[in-house]
Parts: sequence; C-alpha cells; structure tokens
Amino acid sequence: MNTRQHTSIPHGARRSGRPAPIRIRRGEAIILAGQAGAPLRLLSGLARIERVSTSGAQCAGLALPGDLLGSEACLDGHFAFNVLALTPCTATPCQDVEAAMSPTLLVAELVMKQSRAAALLAARTGTPLERVRRLIGLLASGSDPAQGPAALVLPRLVDMGQLTNLAPETVCRVLAELREQGVLADKQAVRRASAGSAHPACDARADRRLIA
Repeated sequence: MNTRQHTSIPHGARRSGRPAPIRIRRGEAIILAGQAGAPLRLLSGLARIERVSTSGAQCAGLALPGDLLGSEACLDGHFAFNVLALTPCTATPCQDVEAAMSPTLLVAELVMKQSRAAALLAARTGTPLERVRRLIGLLASGSDPAQGPAALVLPRLVDMGQLTNLAPETVCRVLAELREQGVLADKQAVRRASAGSAHPACDARADRRLIA
C-alpha cells in the first residue's frame, strides 16, 4: 500500500479561520508512526490503524468517521501507529485536544475500541459469508443513522481480504452472493471503485439499509 501523505485544502478554508480539512486518497497515509504531529479527527471515510515493528506492519484496528486519530501524540508529540486510508478520507486537526482527552471521553473511546476490536476479530472467524457480512456491518456502523439511508464505499478487495483473512477472489464471490440475496445493493450495475482494480464488478457501494 502506498504510504505517501497527500493533502489538499479546500478553497477558502484557511481564510475562514477554521482548521483546513485534509483530503487523503485511498491507499495513502493519514499518519505515519514516528512522525511529529497533533491528533486529527476523521470526518469521512474508513482507515486502517497499523502497529509497526521490525517484522513489518500489522493491523491494530479500524478508524471510522468521528474517531480521533493519533491521540498518543498528546504524550510526546509523536505518532506511534500508521493510519492508512482504506477509502477516500477527510480529516481535520483536532481543535480542542484537552477536551477530547478528558477522562470521560477517554473511557468512552476505550470501550468503543474494545468493542470494535472484538467485532474485527469476529470478522476473521466463521465461514467466508459470515466474515464478510460482519466486516460490512462493522464498516457501516460509522454511518450516521440520522442522515437516513446512505451509501458505503467498500475498501478494495485486497484490503477486505486482509481484514477477513480471505483471498480477494473469495471476497468477490461473497459480495456477489450478498447482492443476489439482497443484502447489498449496487448503486450502479458495475462500478469501478478504484482505478486498477482486478475485480471491478465487486468493488461496489453497499446500501446501509440492506446490511443485515
């Protein structure tokens, strides 16, 4: 996966005095371990948190909209984990770090992360159909129910395969089965979710109303 950091600032964002949103393309880094910086708030998209060691990078969790990224930088000003965009993402510098790091919010974040870690672990066990359904359900949990039915951009097949411990071809077959069952609904008959995808018919949008 490409670990280049790419940002683009919307016209007028700096002049308004608000923190400039950062736009990150699929496959690029939002945060890199070891770099200096301040926490970010993920506004949209899905991201993978990676623990970096001498043996390489390992998945340590998922980040969904609303999550605080890089909170460990509050300790010594440096990030301890990679955060990579699984889908196109936007993030913004956290304006009130002290409020975000209050004991009440930290406990709530810890409980949320434990629950999400359990859900991610469950997505790596069971039949391929069960794994993919659990993963999609986890990814859809970041959608705002108040906004009504919304489309979820799924990660690439290779990324979904890594999260579920399945081959990309297996994920593709399961997605096709879920569409046949009515669990997923494509916004287009065939949608190429990412350039260069080897499985364009499988990189589709999932309607959160249809996720069981």
